[in-house]
Amino acid sequence: MNDDRSEFQVTLPANASVIAVARTFAAAVARTFACDEGSVEDLRIAVSEALTNSIKAHHADEVDAPIVLRVSADAARLTVEVVDDGSGIDPAIARSEAAITPPAGLQEGSLGLVLIRSLFPDTEISAGETGRGTTVRFSLSLDPVPAAR
Repeated sequence: MNDDRSEFQVTLPANASVIAVARTFAAAVARTFACDEGSVEDLRIAVSEALTNSIKAHHADEVDAPIVLRVSADAARLTVEVVDDGSGIDPAIARSEAAITPPAGLQEGSLGLVLIRSLFPDTEISAGETGRGTTVRFSLSLDPVPAAR
């Protein structure tokens, strides 16, 4: 990792009780990098949705491994990743660009990925390299802070 990139990470149990902690963590990091409150709120919603999907995947597959929430920043972007160890997302869903109708195969009642993509159009959803797990990655631009006069 080069010196001009900051990375923060927390590992969380697959339990709905940690969603508030994850939202607070991501928001605190975003505020550290001077993100506006509207972007912070969008980030909190997207983290909630991604983490909820990961928790559902872990429970469905009876996986005890933690879920990783990583927030990194460089001079231009704040990037968020939620990485789980569930059975993995169908590659067709991961590549889908649908933003209005949930792609086939999402868990019933889940609009999580669609909502994340509507808030962060650059969202990337990828299956783990081992065939297990899913990574949801999205980012937002960081506006340069004006110099003090």
